[in-house]
Amino acid sequence: MYANKFKVFLLCCRFNCVTAVLSGQSAELIAKYCSLACEPTDNYKSLIVRRGRSDMFFISGDLSTNVSTICPSDASNTSFVIPAVGALQLILPCDCYIQMNMDNLYSYQPCSNQMISTTVLPVNLNYIFYDS
Repeated sequence: MYANKFKVFLLCCRFNCVTAVLSGQSAELIAKYCSLACEPTDNYKSLIVRRGRSDMFFISGDLSTNVSTICPSDASNTSFVIPAVGALQLILPCDCYIQMNMDNLYSYQPCSNQMISTTVLPVNLNYIFYDS
């Protein structure tokens, strides 16, 4: 029912960047209505940290920051490098935490049963900027 009301809104009202993104339009249409620009993360002198869910973190920004995960249960300590493009995605088991300089970030229930690290890149940016 909510989806139908949203479709009616899209049909009757002014189409803009927000409606393009929220209605799941193509990258080409989003690029047409949204002002998009990329900025290298090495321009940031501080960290950008976002929690994706209870056990998931996205970290970008200051490339000189020391980022490591510590898991007391198995006495492991793993260091990570913040990518120059995109963000470092870390998924943590409940007994682990992220240490960045003097700050600690803890996961909470529900948690993954294993540590996962990935570099997350911007989606379709090549298509948006060069093929439209």
